Amino acid sequence: MFTLVRLPRHFIWRERRIAEATALKVQQLADKHIYSINRQASGLRKSQSGLTGMIIPQHDNMFFSLMAQAFERFARERQWHPLVVSTLRVPGLEIETVRTLIS
Repeated sequence: MFTLVRLPRHFIWRERRIAEATALKVQQLADKHIYSINRQASGLRKSQSGLTGMIIPQHDNMFFSLMAQAFERFARERQWHPLVVSTLRVPGLEIETVRTLIS
């Protein structure tokens, strides 16, 4: 019996000199156990978190609200994890928020 198995694009088994049979077996086990990627571990390995942020003055302003929604859509289309923060138009809070997000 033939089973169609999907190998994700990021699974570069040939470049790592892994046998195709082994790659297929791993993929089948991952599917069987409903494996999902641990984004934190992956981010640490790549030195990338996948997070992207936007700071807006306030959420209740229609302009900033629409801008935040467009930003979230844009980020999610690229498999990023958007973070939108409001600083309530407090300059000191804006600076503190930027420093916190960068760290």
